[in-house]
Amino acid sequence: MRINHYCSKYESNVLFSLSKWFWLMILIYGLPIQGKCQSGENDKLKEVSKLDYAVYTSFFSTEKLPAIELPQFFEHAVKARKVYENTVVAKAIKQEELAELGKTFSEAIFTDYLKNNTSEFIVKERILVPDLTILTKAEKEKRLSGKLVEVPSHVTGEYVSLSRAGFNKKGDKALFYITWNGSAVTSYYVMMQKQDNKWVIKNVEMDNIIIF
Repeated sequence: MRINHYCSKYESNVLFSLSKWFWLMILIYGLPIQGKCQSGENDKLKEVSKLDYAVYTSFFSTEKLPAIELPQFFEHAVKARKVYENTVVAKAIKQEELAELGKTFSEAIFTDYLKNNTSEFIVKERILVPDLTILTKAEKEKRLSGKLVEVPSHVTGEYVSLSRAGFNKKGDKALFYITWNGSAVTSYYVMMQKQDNKWVIKNVEMDNIIIF
């Protein structure tokens, strides 16, 4: 009886020890795996191109806005320093609106913009502007606090969402879409032109505005 009791106690200690090491390994290796699973959805998405990053960098580096009639709140979008990591997919556009936008920005460049934005892409920490950060999907959802619509900046903090750029055949004009989520939610089409190896803002047209 004593031998059996001793063996049972020994087995119990071994099992406890193994169990302790098992959960320790889970704690050490399980957390990175969990994090990877959570970001797995975005791991499948392609990254925006080097040309896109060049356009974004010049846009957020703009110190002096052009002497043109700019839409309401646009200057806030330029000064934004939080960028959402998922790009904006081009929305469905009515034929008459498409024709009008084609006249404003040229049909060729707008067609290329639509082609480049049929699905989401990923923006990484490669926009070369001081203090600019990329806001992940998890961080964005946390800021929105489970609400079904975008909410004011005092709740979420101001950030922007970007589309990929569309380019003309010459490669010296770029068109992209930007949404600023602040005290108002505003969306714009932005036309930029390359001058001295830097992209400068040439034209801006507001697409949407929601004021809270």
